[in-house]
Amino acid sequence: MGVHDLEAPAKKTRLKELIHQLERSGHLIYETRHRCRDQTEIPVEVSSRLIDYEGRRVILGAARDISERLKMEKQLHRQERLAAVGKLAGGIAHDFRNFLTTIILYADLARREPDLSEKTQEAFEIISSEAHKASSLIQQILDFSGRSSMETQPVDLVTHVKEVVGVLRRTIPESIAVCTRLEPDTAVIDADPTRLQQVLMNLALNARDAMVLPHSEDHGEGGELEISLARVGITAGATPPVPGMAYGDWIRLTVSDTGTGMSDDVKEHIFEPFFTTKERGQGTGLGLAQVYGIVQQHHGHIEVETEPGAGTSFHIYLPPHRKGRMELGAEPDLHAVPRGKGEKILLVEDQESIRKAGEQVLTALGYHVVTAGNGLEALEVLRDVQVDLVVTDVVMPEMGGKRLVRALNKRPDAPPVLAVTGYTIEEEMGELHTAGFVEVLEKPFDALSIGEAVHRALEARSR
Repeated sequence: MGVHDLEAPAKKTRLKELIHQLERSGHLIYETRHRCRDQTEIPVEVSSRLIDYEGRRVILGAARDISERLKMEKQLHRQERLAAVGKLAGGIAHDFRNFLTTIILYADLARREPDLSEKTQEAFEIISSEAHKASSLIQQILDFSGRSSMETQPVDLVTHVKEVVGVLRRTIPESIAVCTRLEPDTAVIDADPTRLQQVLMNLALNARDAMVLPHSEDHGEGGELEISLARVGITAGATPPVPGMAYGDWIRLTVSDTGTGMSDDVKEHIFEPFFTTKERGQGTGLGLAQVYGIVQQHHGHIEVETEPGAGTSFHIYLPPHRKGRMELGAEPDLHAVPRGKGEKILLVEDQESIRKAGEQVLTALGYHVVTAGNGLEALEVLRDVQVDLVVTDVVMPEMGGKRLVRALNKRPDAPPVLAVTGYTIEEEMGELHTAGFVEVLEKPFDALSIGEAVHRALEARSR
């Protein structure tokens, strides 16, 4: 077979020009499409070179299948686009929530005025009601942007899915069969149960809409909705199902339907806020955007498998609950935590309860701990005390962690600084890593997390 036999029909017209370029330069790398034995086509990167072979001038070419690379590049581009949109949407949503608060308060005040006509009273009630509806949409935008508050706790997904399925069976048309496939007996993650339920309900209702024909008296043809759980492991060096996933253990939550499926163009935009394929007035386009944001806040990843006419599967990958997790202030189980050797640590935290709990844990781990309530107090302490490590909150009154690390880095004998933060937004986390902190620890944390982070920070200092 010659190269003409491999080249896809649509690409053959440029083959002659590519050969001319190769003859002029002696070496050429280009992308094209090749035909397989079964006539399917794959994208390839061809590296070609002119060489002498048995007295003849020939072309040596190596073609690499780049299907997986292009898929990963596309996913990364989508993630970057969604992150940018999320940052913008989050800022706008906060402003709109302030506006809506003012509208709701004044509407409530106005309708309590005496001697209002019934028509005026009704008008103010409508204003207040519509503002509350708008507020719920703002919450969905905040969920997408990753800026909504969460209260996480250990949640067994097996039990949680069973509870949600019980609700779904009462709300989804009988023409749709709801089933589960829960492989592990337990699958515990750290999650906000309310937000997790929102994810499952949004995906299930989306699946229902894909399987139910609109304007049908018998709710259409129906289908099957399946929610499944499985444990998956990603080994070092393996290609993860979603770009950016770390190797290790994950819990995969899948919501699948046998509905209409989606085209590639629709799939490309489904997580963007206000994007919808539904008729005007039938949907806001915020459901899947909210799902995406909530998954991100849980340090998870989401991918979509779909084809027109072949249904859709949403795969959500969530990190499992870490054993030994404890609430701050509880008696820590410190058996598996790296222990200190009397190193002196300055703990800077404005919340007294967290400061006291952190001091107790670090002392129990074998460190000598001094404390401060903010960055200015920390600088005062460091005038008289030399420490091996500073552990500081990022957001504090008077002087936060960023200003503190900048001030310390001006000193020749500056100790390393470990940041503690409640941020979960990827861009802000990235800023902390480049601000001079040797390590970043996210709230809420447990004894194991802070012990390991302190140990890593001290190890980095000694190298």
